[in-house]
Amino acid sequence: MERGTFVWLLSEEILAEYKAVLSRLGVQRSLVATVINPLREEAGFVNVHSGRDVSPDPSDNPFCNCAEQGKQISSVL
Repeated sequence: MERGTFVWLLSEEILAEYKAVLSRLGVQRSLVATVINPLREEAGFVNVHSGRDVSPDPSDNPFCNCAEQGKQISSVL
């Protein structure tokens, strides 16, 4: 992120997943914020519309849909 070599695409659903995983792993809330806040500030946010079932693993669909719908954002940034 610091070098600007790629655009990290996120949606609110993906951020919620990151927070849930970190919490499930026992990471302290303050450290979760240390990880999540820079992502929130630097990432390209995608407002995912009507997600599709594109992955063999349904839990990966939010990531696939974010990437697919975020193509326009990443080309602008």
